[in-house]
Amino acid sequence: MKNAMPIIVANYAKVFNINVRMQGNFAYTDGKEIVIPRLNLTDERVARLAYGYLAHEAAHVRYTNFKIVKSISGNFTFFSLFNVLEDARIERLIGREFVGVWENLEFLRSSFDEKLIEILNKPQHPFTLIFSFISYYLCAKSQGFASQRNNAFLLFKKVKELLCAKALNRLTFFIKKAPYLKNSAAVLKLCEQIGELLSLKSSYKNKDTVSQSDLRAINGKDYLKESRFLRDDNLFAKVCLNKAEKAYVGADKSVLLNYEAAKDEGSSRDDLGLVGSCVCKEGNFRNIMAAAKDLYPLKRALMLSARAFIDKKRSGRQSHTYLDTKHLSRLFMYDDRLFLKKEIEEDFSTYVHILVDVSGSMMLKEKLSGRMRSEIACSCAYCLASALEGIDGIFCEVTFFPGFRSEYEIALKHNEKPSFVIARFDQKPRGSTPLAQALWYAIGRQQEFSCQRNIFIVITDGIPDSVKQTEKALAFAKEHSCEVYGFGIESAVGNDLFTSFAVVNDVGELPNAVFETMFMIFKKQRGMQ
Repeated sequence: MKNAMPIIVANYAKVFNINVRMQGNFAYTDGKEIVIPRLNLTDERVARLAYGYLAHEAAHVRYTNFKIVKSISGNFTFFSLFNVLEDARIERLIGREFVGVWENLEFLRSSFDEKLIEILNKPQHPFTLIFSFISYYLCAKSQGFASQRNNAFLLFKKVKELLCAKALNRLTFFIKKAPYLKNSAAVLKLCEQIGELLSLKSSYKNKDTVSQSDLRAINGKDYLKESRFLRDDNLFAKVCLNKAEKAYVGADKSVLLNYEAAKDEGSSRDDLGLVGSCVCKEGNFRNIMAAAKDLYPLKRALMLSARAFIDKKRSGRQSHTYLDTKHLSRLFMYDDRLFLKKEIEEDFSTYVHILVDVSGSMMLKEKLSGRMRSEIACSCAYCLASALEGIDGIFCEVTFFPGFRSEYEIALKHNEKPSFVIARFDQKPRGSTPLAQALWYAIGRQQEFSCQRNIFIVITDGIPDSVKQTEKALAFAKEHSCEVYGFGIESAVGNDLFTSFAVVNDVGELPNAVFETMFMIFKKQRGMQ
Protein backbone atom coordinates (compact mmCIF):
# COMPACT_ATOMS: atom_id res chain seq x y z
CA MET A 1 0.00 0.00 0.00
CA LYS A 2 2.85 2.41 0.85
CA ASN A 3 4.65 1.82 -2.44
CA ALA A 4 1.40 2.13 -4.32
CA MET A 5 0.64 5.60 -2.94
CA PRO A 6 1.30 7.29 -6.33
CA ILE A 7 -1.30 5.02 -7.93
CA ILE A 8 -3.84 5.77 -5.22
CA VAL A 9 -3.25 9.51 -5.51
CA ALA A 10 -3.56 9.28 -9.31
CA ASN A 11 -6.91 7.51 -9.04
CA TYR A 12 -8.12 10.12 -6.57
CA ALA A 13 -7.07 12.88 -8.94
CA LYS A 14 -9.05 11.36 -11.81
CA VAL A 15 -12.27 12.32 -10.05
CA PHE A 16 -11.33 15.97 -10.53
CA ASN A 17 -9.64 15.56 -13.94
CA ILE A 18 -6.36 17.08 -12.80
CA ASN A 19 -2.66 16.29 -12.65
CA VAL A 20 -0.88 15.90 -9.31
CA ARG A 21 2.78 16.58 -8.61
CA MET A 22 4.57 15.60 -5.39
CA GLN A 23 7.50 17.98 -5.19
CA GLY A 24 9.13 20.65 -3.04
CA ASN A 25 7.80 22.05 0.23
CA PHE A 26 4.60 23.83 -0.76
CA ALA A 27 1.11 22.93 -1.85
CA TYR A 28 -0.61 24.97 -4.55
CA THR A 29 -2.71 24.75 -7.71
CA ASP A 30 -3.30 26.82 -10.81
CA GLY A 31 -6.59 25.09 -11.56
CA LYS A 32 -5.06 22.60 -13.99
CA GLU A 33 -2.30 20.99 -11.95
CA ILE A 34 -1.90 20.35 -8.23
CA VAL A 35 1.44 20.36 -6.44
CA ILE A 36 1.70 18.87 -2.97
CA PRO A 37 4.86 18.69 -0.84
CA ARG A 38 7.36 15.86 -0.91
CA LEU A 39 6.33 13.43 1.84
CA ASN A 40 7.83 10.35 3.43
CA LEU A 41 5.29 7.88 2.11
CA THR A 42 6.79 5.03 4.15
CA ASP A 43 5.29 6.67 7.23
CA GLU A 44 1.55 5.98 7.13
CA ARG A 45 0.75 8.91 9.39
CA VAL A 46 2.70 11.31 7.21
CA ALA A 47 1.34 9.74 4.02
CA ARG A 48 -2.13 10.63 5.22
CA LEU A 49 -1.20 14.27 4.76
CA ALA A 50 -1.16 13.64 1.00
CA TYR A 51 -4.89 13.08 1.09
CA GLY A 52 -5.42 16.29 3.06
CA TYR A 53 -3.33 18.35 0.67
CA LEU A 54 -4.98 16.75 -2.34
CA ALA A 55 -8.48 17.28 -0.96
CA HIS A 56 -7.80 20.94 -0.26
CA GLU A 57 -6.26 21.73 -3.62
CA ALA A 58 -8.87 19.66 -5.46
CA ALA A 59 -11.50 21.76 -3.69
CA HIS A 60 -9.90 24.88 -5.18
CA VAL A 61 -9.99 23.29 -8.62
CA ARG A 62 -13.65 22.41 -8.11
CA TYR A 63 -14.99 25.60 -6.51
CA THR A 64 -12.53 28.51 -7.02
CA ASN A 65 -12.78 30.96 -9.92
CA PHE A 66 -9.16 31.26 -11.08
CA LYS A 67 -9.89 34.29 -13.23
CA ILE A 68 -10.51 36.15 -9.99
CA VAL A 69 -7.35 34.68 -8.47
CA LYS A 70 -5.33 35.94 -11.42
CA SER A 71 -6.86 39.41 -11.20
CA ILE A 72 -5.70 39.92 -7.60
CA SER A 73 -2.33 38.18 -7.76
CA GLY A 74 -0.49 41.48 -8.20
CA ASN A 75 -1.20 42.59 -4.64
CA PHE A 76 0.28 40.01 -2.30
CA THR A 77 -1.47 41.27 0.79
CA PHE A 78 -4.91 41.37 -0.80
CA PHE A 79 -4.29 37.98 -2.42
CA SER A 80 -3.45 36.44 0.96
CA LEU A 81 -6.61 37.82 2.52
CA PHE A 82 -8.68 36.38 -0.32
CA ASN A 83 -6.91 33.04 0.03
CA VAL A 84 -7.60 32.48 3.72
CA LEU A 85 -11.28 33.37 3.25
CA GLU A 86 -11.64 31.22 0.14
CA ASP A 87 -9.97 28.31 1.98
CA ALA A 88 -12.75 28.25 4.54
CA ARG A 89 -15.45 28.29 1.87
CA ILE A 90 -14.08 25.54 -0.34
CA GLU A 91 -13.10 23.26 2.57
CA ARG A 92 -16.63 23.45 3.93
CA LEU A 93 -18.05 22.55 0.51
CA ILE A 94 -15.78 19.57 -0.20
CA GLY A 95 -16.15 18.30 3.37
CA ARG A 96 -19.91 18.09 2.86
CA GLU A 97 -19.63 16.45 -0.56
CA PHE A 98 -17.04 13.71 0.06
CA VAL A 99 -16.95 11.31 3.01
CA GLY A 100 -13.69 11.29 4.98
CA VAL A 101 -12.36 14.56 3.57
CA TRP A 102 -13.26 16.56 6.69
CA GLU A 103 -11.10 14.31 8.91
CA ASN A 104 -8.15 14.56 6.52
CA LEU A 105 -8.39 18.34 6.39
CA GLU A 106 -8.38 18.57 10.18
CA PHE A 107 -5.37 16.26 10.29
CA LEU A 108 -3.63 18.48 7.74
CA ARG A 109 -4.32 21.58 9.80
CA SER A 110 -2.82 19.97 12.90
CA SER A 111 0.44 19.41 11.00
CA PHE A 112 1.03 23.19 10.98
CA ASP A 113 1.08 23.49 14.77
CA GLU A 114 4.88 23.77 14.96
CA LYS A 115 4.89 26.66 12.50
CA LEU A 116 2.16 28.30 14.52
CA ILE A 117 4.38 28.20 17.61
CA GLU A 118 7.04 30.12 15.66
CA ILE A 119 4.48 32.71 14.63
CA LEU A 120 3.35 33.16 18.23
CA ASN A 121 6.83 33.34 19.75
CA LYS A 122 8.74 35.39 17.16
CA PRO A 123 8.21 38.95 15.91
CA GLN A 124 5.83 38.96 12.95
CA HIS A 125 4.40 41.39 10.47
CA PRO A 126 0.98 42.53 11.80
CA PHE A 127 -0.87 41.19 8.80
CA THR A 128 0.79 37.79 9.27
CA LEU A 129 -0.85 37.59 12.69
CA ILE A 130 -4.18 38.95 11.46
CA PHE A 131 -4.47 36.60 8.49
CA SER A 132 -3.31 33.62 10.56
CA PHE A 133 -5.99 34.46 13.12
CA ILE A 134 -8.64 34.60 10.37
CA SER A 135 -7.60 31.22 9.07
CA TYR A 136 -7.57 29.48 12.45
CA TYR A 137 -10.70 31.24 13.69
CA LEU A 138 -12.65 29.94 10.69
CA CYS A 139 -11.20 26.46 11.13
CA ALA A 140 -12.46 26.32 14.69
CA LYS A 141 -15.69 28.29 14.28
CA SER A 142 -17.22 27.31 10.95
CA GLN A 143 -15.38 24.12 9.97
CA GLY A 144 -15.62 22.68 13.46
CA PHE A 145 -12.00 21.60 13.88
CA ALA A 146 -11.98 21.09 17.64
CA SER A 147 -8.20 20.62 17.63
CA GLN A 148 -7.74 24.21 16.47
CA ARG A 149 -9.85 26.02 19.07
CA ASN A 150 -6.91 26.62 21.37
CA ASN A 151 -4.72 27.85 18.49
CA ALA A 152 -7.44 30.23 17.38
CA PHE A 153 -7.68 31.60 20.93
CA LEU A 154 -3.91 32.16 21.16
CA LEU A 155 -3.93 34.08 17.88
CA PHE A 156 -6.98 36.05 19.04
CA LYS A 157 -4.99 37.34 22.02
CA LYS A 158 -2.15 38.38 19.69
CA VAL A 159 -4.50 40.24 17.33
CA LYS A 160 -6.19 41.85 20.31
CA GLU A 161 -2.87 43.54 21.04
CA LEU A 162 -2.87 45.04 17.54
CA LEU A 163 -6.49 46.06 17.01
CA CYS A 164 -8.90 47.95 19.20
CA ALA A 165 -12.12 46.26 20.27
CA LYS A 166 -14.24 47.99 17.62
CA ALA A 167 -11.99 46.99 14.75
CA LEU A 168 -11.71 43.41 16.03
CA ASN A 169 -15.48 43.08 16.38
CA ARG A 170 -16.05 44.35 12.86
CA LEU A 171 -13.36 41.99 11.53
CA THR A 172 -14.95 38.92 13.13
CA PHE A 173 -18.36 40.05 11.88
CA PHE A 174 -17.06 40.05 8.31
CA ILE A 175 -15.03 36.85 8.33
CA LYS A 176 -17.89 34.73 9.76
CA LYS A 177 -19.67 35.16 6.42
CA ALA A 178 -16.84 33.65 4.32
CA PRO A 179 -17.61 29.89 4.64
CA TYR A 180 -21.22 30.37 3.54
CA LEU A 181 -20.70 32.56 0.48
CA LYS A 182 -21.89 31.20 -2.88
CA ASN A 183 -18.81 31.77 -5.03
CA SER A 184 -15.37 33.34 -5.36
CA ALA A 185 -16.87 36.62 -6.56
CA ALA A 186 -18.72 36.96 -3.27
CA VAL A 187 -15.48 36.25 -1.39
CA LEU A 188 -13.77 38.99 -3.41
CA LYS A 189 -16.48 41.45 -2.42
CA LEU A 190 -16.02 40.48 1.22
CA CYS A 191 -12.26 41.01 0.84
CA GLU A 192 -12.89 44.54 -0.36
CA GLN A 193 -14.98 45.22 2.75
CA ILE A 194 -12.27 43.85 5.04
CA GLY A 195 -9.63 45.64 2.98
CA GLU A 196 -11.43 48.90 3.56
CA LEU A 197 -11.49 48.17 7.29
CA LEU A 198 -7.74 47.41 7.32
CA SER A 199 -6.90 50.32 5.00
CA LEU A 200 -6.00 48.21 1.99
CA LYS A 201 -7.03 51.30 0.01
CA SER A 202 -4.76 50.44 -2.89
CA SER A 203 -7.11 47.60 -3.66
CA TYR A 204 -6.17 44.52 -5.62
CA LYS A 205 -5.74 46.43 -8.88
CA ASN A 206 -2.68 48.23 -7.54
CA LYS A 207 0.49 46.17 -7.24
CA ASP A 208 1.80 48.30 -4.38
CA THR A 209 1.47 46.83 -0.90
CA VAL A 210 0.24 48.58 2.22
CA SER A 211 2.53 51.29 3.54
CA GLN A 212 3.72 51.67 7.11
CA SER A 213 1.60 54.75 7.58
CA ASP A 214 -1.51 52.86 6.44
CA LEU A 215 -0.86 50.29 9.11
CA ARG A 216 -0.62 52.89 11.82
CA ALA A 217 -3.97 54.50 11.08
CA ILE A 218 -6.80 52.41 9.64
CA ASN A 219 -9.53 54.55 8.11
CA GLY A 220 -8.13 57.51 9.94
CA LYS A 221 -8.55 55.80 13.29
CA ASP A 222 -6.01 54.20 15.56
CA TYR A 223 -7.31 50.69 14.97
CA LEU A 224 -3.86 49.24 14.58
CA LYS A 225 -1.80 49.98 17.65
CA GLU A 226 1.80 51.10 17.44
CA SER A 227 4.21 48.19 17.11
CA ARG A 228 8.00 48.01 16.93
CA PHE A 229 7.56 45.19 14.40
CA LEU A 230 6.16 47.41 11.68
CA ARG A 231 8.47 47.17 8.70
CA ASP A 232 8.67 47.02 4.95
CA ASP A 233 6.26 44.67 3.15
CA ASN A 234 8.92 42.99 1.04
CA LEU A 235 9.30 40.15 3.53
CA PHE A 236 5.57 39.76 3.79
CA ALA A 237 5.28 39.56 0.01
CA LYS A 238 7.69 36.61 0.03
CA VAL A 239 5.67 34.98 2.80
CA CYS A 240 2.32 35.28 1.06
CA LEU A 241 3.23 33.84 -2.30
CA ASN A 242 6.11 31.55 -3.16
CA LYS A 243 5.95 32.32 -6.89
CA ALA A 244 5.25 35.92 -7.72
CA GLU A 245 4.95 35.40 -11.47
CA LYS A 246 1.93 33.08 -11.22
CA ALA A 247 -1.28 33.07 -9.23
CA TYR A 248 -1.39 30.03 -6.99
CA VAL A 249 -3.81 29.11 -4.25
CA GLY A 250 -2.01 27.41 -1.38
CA ALA A 251 -3.15 24.69 1.04
CA ASP A 252 -0.86 26.02 3.71
CA LYS A 253 -2.96 29.12 4.21
CA SER A 254 -1.17 31.68 2.07
CA VAL A 255 2.14 30.06 2.94
CA LEU A 256 2.05 32.08 6.14
CA LEU A 257 2.84 29.02 8.20
CA ASN A 258 5.49 27.53 5.93
CA TYR A 259 7.69 30.41 4.85
CA GLU A 260 10.70 28.96 6.68
CA ALA A 261 10.59 25.92 4.44
CA ALA A 262 11.24 28.15 1.43
CA LYS A 263 14.82 28.49 2.58
CA ASP A 264 15.42 24.80 2.02
CA GLU A 265 13.86 23.66 -1.23
CA GLY A 266 15.83 20.41 -1.17
CA SER A 267 16.59 18.16 -4.06
CA SER A 268 14.06 16.89 -6.54
CA ARG A 269 15.86 13.58 -6.95
CA ASP A 270 13.55 11.91 -4.45
CA ASP A 271 10.40 13.55 -5.77
CA LEU A 272 7.68 11.31 -7.09
CA GLY A 273 6.84 14.01 -9.56
CA LEU A 274 3.68 14.16 -11.57
CA VAL A 275 1.06 11.60 -10.78
CA GLY A 276 -1.25 11.94 -13.71
CA SER A 277 -0.81 12.28 -17.41
CA CYS A 278 -0.11 14.80 -20.16
CA VAL A 279 -0.14 14.16 -23.90
CA CYS A 280 3.09 14.76 -25.81
CA LYS A 281 3.40 17.89 -27.89
CA GLU A 282 3.44 17.03 -31.57
CA GLY A 283 6.63 17.37 -33.55
CA ASN A 284 7.38 16.79 -37.23
CA PHE A 285 5.94 13.43 -38.34
CA ARG A 286 8.29 13.37 -41.36
CA ASN A 287 11.26 12.93 -39.01
CA ILE A 288 9.79 9.72 -37.63
CA MET A 289 8.74 8.40 -41.03
CA ALA A 290 12.24 8.89 -42.40
CA ALA A 291 13.92 7.28 -39.39
CA ALA A 292 11.50 4.35 -39.33
CA LYS A 293 11.89 3.49 -43.02
CA ASP A 294 14.97 1.31 -42.42
CA LEU A 295 13.21 -0.59 -39.63
CA TYR A 296 10.34 -1.90 -41.78
CA PRO A 297 11.74 -5.48 -42.09
CA LEU A 298 12.08 -5.75 -38.30
CA LYS A 299 8.62 -4.28 -37.84
CA ARG A 300 7.09 -6.78 -40.29
CA ALA A 301 8.85 -9.76 -38.71
CA LEU A 302 7.77 -8.78 -35.19
CA MET A 303 4.18 -8.30 -36.28
CA LEU A 304 4.03 -11.83 -37.73
CA SER A 305 5.78 -13.29 -34.68
CA ALA A 306 3.48 -11.57 -32.19
CA ARG A 307 0.35 -12.44 -34.15
CA ALA A 308 1.34 -16.10 -34.34
CA PHE A 309 2.11 -16.21 -30.62
CA ILE A 310 -1.19 -14.65 -29.57
CA ASP A 311 -3.24 -16.75 -31.98
CA LYS A 312 -1.64 -19.85 -30.53
CA LYS A 313 -2.18 -18.81 -26.93
CA ARG A 314 -5.73 -17.59 -27.20
CA SER A 315 -8.51 -19.17 -29.19
CA GLY A 316 -11.41 -19.28 -26.82
CA ARG A 317 -12.62 -22.33 -28.73
CA GLN A 318 -13.45 -25.75 -27.35
CA SER A 319 -11.11 -28.53 -28.35
CA HIS A 320 -12.45 -32.09 -28.17
CA THR A 321 -10.82 -35.51 -28.15
CA TYR A 322 -12.49 -38.81 -29.02
CA LEU A 323 -16.23 -39.55 -29.24
CA ASP A 324 -17.87 -41.40 -26.40
CA THR A 325 -19.84 -44.17 -28.17
CA LYS A 326 -22.03 -44.67 -25.11
CA HIS A 327 -23.54 -41.24 -25.49
CA LEU A 328 -24.16 -41.05 -29.25
CA SER A 329 -27.89 -41.03 -28.60
CA ARG A 330 -27.51 -37.51 -27.20
CA LEU A 331 -26.88 -36.30 -30.73
CA PHE A 332 -30.60 -36.56 -31.53
CA MET A 333 -31.42 -34.39 -28.49
CA TYR A 334 -28.94 -31.68 -29.56
CA ASP A 335 -26.73 -32.47 -26.58
CA ASP A 336 -23.03 -31.81 -27.27
CA ARG A 337 -21.79 -34.02 -24.44
CA LEU A 338 -20.49 -36.63 -26.94
CA PHE A 339 -16.78 -36.62 -26.15
CA LEU A 340 -14.68 -38.44 -23.66
CA LYS A 341 -12.87 -35.19 -22.71
CA LYS A 342 -13.43 -31.52 -23.40
CA GLU A 343 -10.85 -28.74 -22.91
CA ILE A 344 -11.32 -24.99 -23.03
CA GLU A 345 -8.26 -22.95 -23.88
CA GLU A 346 -7.70 -19.84 -21.79
CA ASP A 347 -8.34 -16.44 -23.36
CA PHE A 348 -4.98 -14.70 -23.52
CA SER A 349 -4.12 -11.00 -23.55
CA THR A 350 -0.90 -9.00 -23.29
CA TYR A 351 -0.24 -5.44 -22.15
CA VAL A 352 2.91 -3.78 -23.54
CA HIS A 353 4.15 -0.39 -22.30
CA ILE A 354 7.17 1.22 -23.97
CA LEU A 355 9.00 3.83 -21.86
CA VAL A 356 11.53 6.00 -23.70
CA ASP A 357 14.10 8.30 -22.08
CA VAL A 358 14.38 11.66 -23.86
CA SER A 359 16.55 13.41 -21.27
CA GLY A 360 19.21 15.94 -22.23
CA SER A 361 21.93 13.29 -22.62
CA MET A 362 19.91 11.71 -25.44
CA MET A 363 21.07 14.64 -27.57
CA LEU A 364 24.40 12.86 -28.22
CA LYS A 365 24.75 11.79 -31.84
CA GLU A 366 25.67 8.52 -33.50
CA LYS A 367 29.05 8.73 -35.23
CA LEU A 368 28.08 7.13 -38.54
CA SER A 369 24.69 8.63 -39.33
CA GLY A 370 24.93 11.74 -37.17
CA ARG A 371 21.49 11.07 -35.70
CA MET A 372 20.75 11.82 -32.05
CA ARG A 373 20.08 9.02 -29.59
CA SER A 374 16.57 10.37 -29.11
CA GLU A 375 15.78 10.12 -32.83
CA ILE A 376 16.75 6.45 -32.94
CA ALA A 377 14.93 5.65 -29.69
CA CYS A 378 11.76 7.47 -30.77
CA SER A 379 11.64 5.79 -34.18
CA CYS A 380 12.28 2.43 -32.53
CA ALA A 381 9.34 2.99 -30.15
CA TYR A 382 7.10 3.95 -33.08
CA CYS A 383 8.01 0.82 -35.05
CA LEU A 384 7.41 -1.40 -32.03
CA ALA A 385 3.99 0.12 -31.48
CA SER A 386 3.16 -0.16 -35.19
CA ALA A 387 4.17 -3.83 -35.26
CA LEU A 388 1.79 -4.60 -32.37
CA GLU A 389 -1.07 -2.53 -33.78
CA GLY A 390 -4.29 -4.34 -34.63
CA ILE A 391 -3.33 -7.67 -33.05
CA ASP A 392 -6.32 -8.86 -31.10
CA GLY A 393 -5.31 -9.40 -27.48
CA ILE A 394 -2.35 -6.97 -27.42
CA PHE A 395 -2.70 -3.54 -25.82
CA CYS A 396 0.26 -1.26 -26.47
CA GLU A 397 1.03 2.18 -24.98
CA VAL A 398 4.04 4.48 -25.29
CA THR A 399 5.33 7.07 -22.80
CA PHE A 400 8.27 9.48 -23.00
CA PHE A 401 10.10 10.90 -20.01
CA PRO A 402 10.65 13.67 -19.12
CA GLY A 403 7.93 15.79 -20.71
CA PHE A 404 7.75 19.51 -21.28
CA ARG A 405 4.89 20.00 -18.83
CA SER A 406 5.39 17.04 -16.52
CA GLU A 407 7.81 14.27 -15.62
CA TYR A 408 6.37 12.05 -18.33
CA GLU A 409 4.05 12.48 -21.30
CA ILE A 410 1.91 10.05 -23.29
CA ALA A 411 2.60 9.42 -26.95
CA LEU A 412 0.21 6.53 -27.53
CA LYS A 413 -2.78 5.04 -25.72
CA HIS A 414 -4.10 1.56 -26.38
CA ASN A 415 -7.12 2.79 -28.33
CA GLU A 416 -5.07 4.97 -30.71
CA LYS A 417 -3.39 4.07 -33.99
CA PRO A 418 0.33 4.89 -34.09
CA SER A 419 0.05 6.22 -37.63
CA PHE A 420 -2.61 8.72 -36.52
CA VAL A 421 -0.43 10.16 -33.73
CA ILE A 422 2.98 9.71 -35.37
CA ALA A 423 3.87 13.37 -34.77
CA ARG A 424 3.88 12.72 -31.00
CA PHE A 425 6.84 10.37 -31.45
CA ASP A 426 9.08 13.21 -32.62
CA GLN A 427 10.41 14.26 -29.22
CA LYS A 428 13.46 16.43 -28.60
CA PRO A 429 15.89 15.84 -25.69
CA ARG A 430 15.28 17.84 -22.54
CA GLY A 431 15.58 17.72 -18.78
CA SER A 432 16.58 14.95 -16.38
CA THR A 433 15.64 11.25 -16.08
CA PRO A 434 12.42 10.76 -14.04
CA LEU A 435 12.27 7.00 -14.67
CA ALA A 436 10.50 6.24 -11.38
CA GLN A 437 7.60 8.54 -12.22
CA ALA A 438 7.17 6.95 -15.64
CA LEU A 439 7.31 3.43 -14.16
CA TRP A 440 4.65 4.23 -11.57
CA TYR A 441 2.42 5.52 -14.34
CA ALA A 442 2.93 2.34 -16.38
CA ILE A 443 2.17 0.20 -13.33
CA GLY A 444 -1.05 2.08 -12.75
CA ARG A 445 -2.04 1.64 -16.38
CA GLN A 446 -1.44 -2.12 -16.48
CA GLN A 447 -3.64 -2.61 -13.43
CA GLU A 448 -6.55 -1.12 -15.38
CA PHE A 449 -6.29 -3.79 -18.10
CA SER A 450 -5.93 -6.97 -16.00
CA CYS A 451 -4.11 -8.82 -18.80
CA GLN A 452 -2.58 -12.27 -18.41
CA ARG A 453 0.82 -10.85 -19.30
CA ASN A 454 2.30 -7.41 -18.66
CA ILE A 455 5.49 -6.27 -20.41
CA PHE A 456 7.45 -3.03 -19.87
CA ILE A 457 10.18 -2.00 -22.33
CA VAL A 458 12.47 0.71 -20.93
CA ILE A 459 14.99 2.57 -23.11
CA THR A 460 17.34 4.89 -21.21
CA ASP A 461 20.91 6.18 -21.19
CA GLY A 462 21.51 7.45 -17.66
CA ILE A 463 20.97 7.32 -13.94
CA PRO A 464 17.36 7.84 -12.79
CA ASP A 465 16.61 11.02 -10.87
CA SER A 466 15.59 8.90 -7.90
CA VAL A 467 17.26 5.49 -7.67
CA LYS A 468 15.32 4.75 -4.49
CA GLN A 469 11.93 5.39 -6.07
CA THR A 470 12.94 3.46 -9.19
CA GLU A 471 13.84 0.44 -7.06
CA LYS A 472 10.48 0.66 -5.30
CA ALA A 473 8.61 0.86 -8.59
CA LEU A 474 10.50 -2.10 -10.08
CA ALA A 475 9.94 -4.16 -6.91
CA PHE A 476 6.23 -3.38 -7.02
CA ALA A 477 6.08 -4.32 -10.71
CA LYS A 478 7.81 -7.65 -10.03
CA GLU A 479 5.40 -8.42 -7.18
CA HIS A 480 2.52 -7.93 -9.60
CA SER A 481 3.93 -10.21 -12.31
CA CYS A 482 5.15 -7.47 -14.64
CA GLU A 483 8.08 -8.32 -16.94
CA VAL A 484 10.46 -5.35 -17.20
CA TYR A 485 13.17 -5.30 -19.90
CA GLY A 486 15.70 -2.48 -19.79
CA PHE A 487 18.03 -1.21 -22.53
CA GLY A 488 20.92 1.05 -21.59
CA ILE A 489 22.50 3.18 -24.32
CA GLU A 490 26.21 3.19 -23.53
CA SER A 491 25.29 2.87 -19.86
CA ALA A 492 25.42 -0.15 -17.57
CA VAL A 493 23.67 1.57 -14.66
CA GLY A 494 20.55 -0.52 -15.18
CA ASN A 495 22.40 -3.75 -14.40
CA ASP A 496 21.88 -3.07 -10.71
CA LEU A 497 18.25 -2.07 -11.12
CA PHE A 498 16.68 -4.33 -13.74
CA THR A 499 16.35 -8.10 -13.61
CA SER A 500 16.66 -8.16 -17.38
CA PHE A 501 18.95 -5.46 -18.79
CA ALA A 502 20.99 -5.16 -21.99
CA VAL A 503 23.70 -2.58 -22.68
CA VAL A 504 23.81 -1.16 -26.21
CA ASN A 505 27.29 0.30 -26.78
CA ASP A 506 26.41 1.55 -30.27
CA VAL A 507 23.11 3.45 -30.35
CA GLY A 508 22.71 2.46 -34.00
CA GLU A 509 22.24 -1.13 -32.82
CA LEU A 510 19.45 -0.21 -30.42
CA PRO A 511 16.56 -1.21 -32.74
CA ASN A 512 18.10 -4.63 -33.43
CA ALA A 513 18.61 -5.27 -29.71
CA VAL A 514 15.08 -4.21 -28.78
CA PHE A 515 13.39 -6.16 -31.58
CA GLU A 516 15.42 -9.30 -30.80
CA THR A 517 14.19 -9.11 -27.23
CA MET A 518 10.63 -8.69 -28.45
CA PHE A 519 10.98 -11.77 -30.66
CA MET A 520 12.13 -13.68 -27.62
CA ILE A 521 9.25 -12.34 -25.50
CA PHE A 522 6.66 -13.59 -27.95
CA LYS A 523 8.21 -17.04 -28.12
CA LYS A 524 8.58 -17.87 -24.44
CA GLN A 525 5.89 -18.77 -21.96
CA ARG A 526 4.55 -16.24 -19.55
CA GLY A 527 6.45 -15.99 -16.28
CA MET A 528 9.74 -17.38 -17.62
CA GLN A 529 12.77 -15.10 -17.24
